[in-house]
Amino acid sequence: MTMSKLQCKQLYPAALWLGLSLFVALPRAAQAEDVAIVICDVAQFSCPEGDIVAGSLFQLIPNNLLRANRYIVQPINYVDPGFASFSGTFVTADAGGKFIYAWGTGTATVTAAMSNLYLDVSFRQNYVTVPGVWSFGEMLNANCDANAVADSSSIGFQGQVNGANLPTLGPQGDCAGTNIVASAGPFTKTVGTVTTMLAGAQFFFPAGGNFNQSITLPFGDDFPDPSINFNDPNNPLNFITNLDIPDGFTQDANTPEPSYVVLLAAGMCGLWLARARSRRASKC
Repeated sequence: MTMSKLQCKQLYPAALWLGLSLFVALPRAAQAEDVAIVICDVAQFSCPEGDIVAGSLFQLIPNNLLRANRYIVQPINYVDPGFASFSGTFVTADAGGKFIYAWGTGTATVTAAMSNLYLDVSFRQNYVTVPGVWSFGEMLNANCDANAVADSSSIGFQGQVNGANLPTLGPQGDCAGTNIVASAGPFTKTVGTVTTMLAGAQFFFPAGGNFNQSITLPFGDDFPDPSINFNDPNNPLNFITNLDIPDGFTQDANTPEPSYVVLLAAGMCGLWLARARSRRASKC
Protein backbone atom coordinates (compact mmCIF):
# COMPACT_ATOMS: atom_id res chain seq x y z
CA MET A 1 0.00 0.00 0.00
CA THR A 2 1.42 3.39 -1.01
CA MET A 3 1.36 6.16 1.62
CA SER A 4 0.23 9.66 0.80
CA LYS A 5 2.66 12.56 1.13
CA LEU A 6 0.57 13.92 4.01
CA GLN A 7 0.82 10.62 5.92
CA CYS A 8 4.58 10.52 5.41
CA LYS A 9 5.00 14.05 6.71
CA GLN A 10 2.86 13.29 9.78
CA LEU A 11 4.56 10.03 10.77
CA TYR A 12 8.19 11.08 10.32
CA PRO A 13 8.36 13.89 12.92
CA ALA A 14 6.29 11.90 15.43
CA ALA A 15 8.64 8.92 15.28
CA LEU A 16 11.72 11.11 15.38
CA TRP A 17 10.38 12.97 18.44
CA LEU A 18 9.65 9.65 20.20
CA GLY A 19 13.15 8.32 19.62
CA LEU A 20 14.95 11.50 20.66
CA SER A 21 12.80 12.12 23.75
CA LEU A 22 13.33 8.58 25.04
CA PHE A 23 17.06 8.85 24.40
CA VAL A 24 17.27 12.09 26.39
CA ALA A 25 15.29 10.45 29.22
CA LEU A 26 17.90 7.72 29.72
CA PRO A 27 19.44 7.74 33.23
CA ARG A 28 23.04 8.95 33.40
CA ALA A 29 25.94 6.91 34.83
CA ALA A 30 26.33 9.26 37.81
CA GLN A 31 22.84 8.32 39.02
CA ALA A 32 23.48 4.57 39.29
CA GLU A 33 27.21 4.08 39.53
CA ASP A 34 28.22 0.90 41.31
CA VAL A 35 31.91 0.47 40.45
CA ALA A 36 34.33 3.34 39.83
CA ILE A 37 38.10 3.20 39.28
CA VAL A 38 40.13 6.34 38.60
CA ILE A 39 43.69 7.62 38.74
CA CYS A 40 43.76 10.76 40.87
CA ASP A 41 46.42 13.42 41.46
CA VAL A 42 45.36 14.26 45.04
CA ALA A 43 44.91 12.25 48.25
CA GLN A 44 41.17 12.86 48.47
CA PHE A 45 38.38 10.32 48.34
CA SER A 46 36.27 10.52 46.31
CA CYS A 47 38.56 12.11 43.72
CA PRO A 48 37.39 15.62 42.67
CA GLU A 49 36.38 15.71 39.01
CA GLY A 50 39.14 18.18 38.13
CA ASP A 51 41.83 15.90 39.60
CA ILE A 52 40.96 12.74 37.66
CA VAL A 53 43.76 11.85 35.23
CA ALA A 54 42.31 12.14 31.73
CA GLY A 55 41.10 8.88 30.24
CA SER A 56 41.47 6.85 33.46
CA LEU A 57 37.81 6.66 34.55
CA PHE A 58 36.15 3.23 34.58
CA GLN A 59 32.48 2.83 35.57
CA LEU A 60 30.10 -0.10 35.74
CA ILE A 61 26.32 0.33 36.03
CA PRO A 62 24.67 -2.83 37.36
CA ASN A 63 21.21 -3.80 38.57
CA ASN A 64 21.65 -1.55 41.58
CA LEU A 65 19.00 -2.79 44.07
CA LEU A 66 19.70 -6.01 45.99
CA ARG A 67 16.84 -7.85 47.70
CA ALA A 68 16.76 -10.19 50.69
CA ASN A 69 18.89 -13.36 50.51
CA ARG A 70 20.49 -12.35 47.24
CA TYR A 71 24.07 -11.59 46.32
CA ILE A 72 26.20 -10.32 43.43
CA VAL A 73 29.73 -11.44 42.55
CA GLN A 74 31.46 -8.98 40.21
CA PRO A 75 34.94 -9.73 38.77
CA ILE A 76 36.90 -6.59 37.86
CA ASN A 77 39.90 -6.35 35.55
CA TYR A 78 40.98 -2.72 35.07
CA VAL A 79 44.07 -1.83 33.03
CA ASP A 80 45.32 1.67 32.29
CA PRO A 81 48.29 1.08 29.93
CA GLY A 82 51.50 2.61 31.22
CA PHE A 83 50.01 3.54 34.59
CA ALA A 84 48.24 0.95 36.73
CA SER A 85 45.98 -2.06 36.90
CA PHE A 86 43.50 -3.52 39.37
CA SER A 87 42.27 -7.10 39.26
CA GLY A 88 39.80 -8.29 41.85
CA THR A 89 36.34 -9.42 42.90
CA PHE A 90 33.55 -7.46 44.60
CA VAL A 91 30.72 -9.16 46.52
CA THR A 92 27.54 -7.54 47.80
CA ALA A 93 25.02 -9.58 49.81
CA ASP A 94 21.70 -8.96 51.57
CA ALA A 95 20.84 -11.45 54.34
CA GLY A 96 17.15 -11.43 55.24
CA GLY A 97 16.72 -7.77 54.30
CA LYS A 98 18.62 -6.75 57.41
CA PHE A 99 22.25 -7.88 57.42
CA ILE A 100 24.10 -6.39 54.47
CA TYR A 101 27.63 -6.76 53.16
CA ALA A 102 30.00 -4.95 50.77
CA TRP A 103 33.24 -6.91 50.46
CA GLY A 104 36.03 -6.68 47.91
CA THR A 105 39.46 -8.05 47.30
CA GLY A 106 42.03 -7.39 44.62
CA THR A 107 45.56 -6.46 43.62
CA ALA A 108 46.59 -2.98 42.53
CA THR A 109 49.80 -2.82 40.50
CA VAL A 110 51.52 0.33 39.33
CA THR A 111 54.32 1.16 36.90
CA ALA A 112 56.94 3.90 37.19
CA ALA A 113 54.84 6.22 35.05
CA MET A 114 52.23 6.53 37.81
CA SER A 115 54.61 7.72 40.52
CA ASN A 116 53.04 10.07 43.07
CA LEU A 117 49.53 9.47 41.79
CA TYR A 118 46.65 7.67 43.52
CA LEU A 119 44.53 4.77 42.32
CA ASP A 120 40.97 4.98 43.70
CA VAL A 121 38.80 1.85 43.66
CA SER A 122 35.23 1.93 44.98
CA PHE A 123 31.98 0.03 44.72
CA ARG A 124 28.50 0.86 45.93
CA GLN A 125 25.27 -1.08 46.34
CA ASN A 126 21.66 -0.29 47.26
CA TYR A 127 19.98 -2.90 49.48
CA VAL A 128 16.34 -3.56 50.39
CA THR A 129 16.36 -3.36 54.20
CA VAL A 130 14.14 -3.52 57.26
CA PRO A 131 13.98 -0.01 58.78
CA GLY A 132 15.64 0.41 62.15
CA VAL A 133 18.75 1.42 64.07
CA TRP A 134 21.67 -0.78 63.04
CA SER A 135 25.39 -1.05 63.80
CA PHE A 136 27.90 -1.01 60.94
CA GLY A 137 31.57 -1.99 60.80
CA GLU A 138 34.43 -1.77 58.31
CA MET A 139 37.69 -3.62 57.67
CA LEU A 140 40.96 -3.45 55.75
CA ASN A 141 43.65 -6.13 55.46
CA ALA A 142 46.47 -5.27 53.02
CA ASN A 143 49.56 -7.12 51.86
CA CYS A 144 52.34 -5.17 50.09
CA ASP A 145 54.91 -6.85 47.86
CA ALA A 146 58.65 -6.30 48.29
CA ASN A 147 58.75 -3.45 45.77
CA ALA A 148 55.92 -1.62 47.50
CA VAL A 149 57.32 -2.14 50.99
CA ALA A 150 60.72 -0.77 49.99
CA ASP A 151 59.22 2.32 48.45
CA SER A 152 56.78 3.56 51.10
CA SER A 153 53.58 2.63 49.29
CA SER A 154 50.36 2.90 51.27
CA ILE A 155 46.67 2.06 51.29
CA GLY A 156 43.68 3.81 52.83
CA PHE A 157 40.04 2.74 53.06
CA GLN A 158 36.79 4.55 53.72
CA GLY A 159 33.26 3.21 53.92
CA GLN A 160 29.98 5.05 53.63
CA VAL A 161 26.44 4.31 54.80
CA ASN A 162 23.72 6.33 53.05
CA GLY A 163 26.32 8.87 51.97
CA ALA A 164 27.74 9.41 55.50
CA ASN A 165 31.46 8.66 55.83
CA LEU A 166 32.75 6.07 58.26
CA PRO A 167 36.27 6.60 59.69
CA THR A 168 39.28 6.27 57.39
CA LEU A 169 41.32 3.09 57.92
CA GLY A 170 44.97 2.51 57.06
CA PRO A 171 48.12 4.55 57.64
CA GLN A 172 49.21 7.34 55.35
CA GLY A 173 52.82 6.10 55.57
CA ASP A 174 54.49 3.04 54.10
CA CYS A 175 53.68 -0.65 54.26
CA ALA A 176 56.46 -1.04 56.86
CA GLY A 177 57.29 -4.63 55.95
CA THR A 178 54.11 -6.01 57.46
CA ASN A 179 50.41 -6.33 56.71
CA ILE A 180 48.13 -3.37 57.25
CA VAL A 181 45.25 -4.79 59.31
CA ALA A 182 42.58 -2.42 60.59
CA SER A 183 38.91 -2.46 61.54
CA ALA A 184 36.46 -0.03 63.10
CA GLY A 185 32.97 -0.10 64.56
CA PRO A 186 30.29 -0.60 65.51
CA PHE A 187 28.80 2.67 64.27
CA THR A 188 25.08 3.21 64.81
CA LYS A 189 23.06 4.32 61.80
CA THR A 190 19.30 4.73 61.29
CA VAL A 191 18.20 3.17 58.00
CA GLY A 192 14.99 2.92 55.99
CA THR A 193 13.61 0.52 53.39
CA VAL A 194 16.62 1.09 51.10
CA THR A 195 20.19 1.37 52.44
CA THR A 196 23.26 2.30 50.41
CA MET A 197 26.77 1.15 51.32
CA LEU A 198 30.00 2.17 49.61
CA ALA A 199 33.47 0.69 50.09
CA GLY A 200 36.42 2.63 48.71
CA ALA A 201 40.18 2.03 48.72
CA GLN A 202 42.92 4.47 47.71
CA PHE A 203 46.35 3.12 46.73
CA PHE A 204 49.46 5.32 46.75
CA PHE A 205 52.76 4.41 45.07
CA PRO A 206 55.50 7.05 45.40
CA ALA A 207 58.41 7.65 43.02
CA GLY A 208 61.95 6.43 43.28
CA GLY A 209 61.62 2.71 43.89
CA ASN A 210 61.32 -0.63 42.17
CA PHE A 211 58.46 -1.34 39.78
CA ASN A 212 56.02 -2.94 39.32
CA GLN A 213 54.69 -2.34 42.83
CA SER A 214 51.64 -4.21 44.09
CA ILE A 215 49.26 -4.12 47.05
CA THR A 216 46.73 -6.91 47.61
CA LEU A 217 43.85 -6.58 50.04
CA PRO A 218 40.37 -7.49 51.16
CA PHE A 219 38.28 -4.51 52.32
CA GLY A 220 34.66 -3.58 52.92
CA ASP A 221 31.88 -2.56 55.27
CA ASP A 222 28.84 -4.37 56.60
CA PHE A 223 26.07 -4.87 59.13
CA PRO A 224 26.91 -8.52 59.88
CA ASP A 225 24.62 -11.35 60.89
CA PRO A 226 26.06 -12.83 64.13
CA SER A 227 24.62 -16.25 63.28
CA ILE A 228 26.80 -16.50 60.16
CA ASN A 229 30.26 -17.68 61.15
CA PHE A 230 33.08 -18.14 58.65
CA ASN A 231 36.49 -19.50 59.67
CA ASP A 232 38.58 -17.68 57.10
CA PRO A 233 41.82 -16.20 58.53
CA ASN A 234 41.88 -13.62 55.73
CA ASN A 235 38.33 -12.56 56.57
CA PRO A 236 38.31 -11.99 60.36
CA LEU A 237 35.05 -10.01 60.46
CA ASN A 238 33.04 -12.77 58.74
CA PHE A 239 32.08 -10.91 55.61
CA ILE A 240 30.14 -12.82 52.97
CA THR A 241 32.69 -13.42 50.19
CA ASN A 242 32.59 -15.21 46.85
CA LEU A 243 33.79 -18.34 48.73
CA ASP A 244 31.39 -18.01 51.67
CA ILE A 245 27.87 -17.65 50.23
CA PRO A 246 25.31 -19.02 52.74
CA ASP A 247 22.87 -21.75 51.73
CA GLY A 248 19.58 -20.52 50.31
CA PHE A 249 20.99 -17.36 48.71
CA THR A 250 20.22 -16.52 45.06
CA GLN A 251 22.81 -14.92 42.80
CA ASP A 252 21.75 -11.85 40.84
CA ALA A 253 23.32 -11.08 37.50
CA ASN A 254 25.15 -7.77 37.40
CA THR A 255 23.26 -6.39 34.41
CA PRO A 256 22.11 -2.89 33.42
CA GLU A 257 18.98 -1.62 35.12
CA PRO A 258 15.79 -2.78 33.31
CA SER A 259 14.49 0.77 32.88
CA TYR A 260 17.73 1.70 31.11
CA VAL A 261 17.49 -1.26 28.73
CA VAL A 262 13.79 -0.67 27.97
CA LEU A 263 14.26 3.03 27.27
CA LEU A 264 17.35 2.41 25.19
CA ALA A 265 15.54 -0.20 23.08
CA ALA A 266 12.51 2.05 22.69
CA GLY A 267 14.66 5.00 21.72
CA MET A 268 16.57 2.98 19.13
CA CYS A 269 13.31 1.60 17.79
CA GLY A 270 11.88 5.10 17.45
CA LEU A 271 14.95 6.33 15.60
CA TRP A 272 14.85 3.29 13.30
CA LEU A 273 11.17 3.91 12.60
CA ALA A 274 11.87 7.56 11.83
CA ARG A 275 14.60 6.59 9.39
CA ALA A 276 12.36 4.02 7.71
CA ARG A 277 9.58 6.60 7.35
CA SER A 278 12.00 9.11 5.84
CA ARG A 279 13.00 6.57 3.18
CA ARG A 280 9.36 5.95 2.37
CA ALA A 281 8.69 9.64 2.26
CA SER A 282 11.25 10.06 -0.49
CA LYS A 283 9.19 7.64 -2.59
CA CYS A 284 5.86 9.39 -1.95
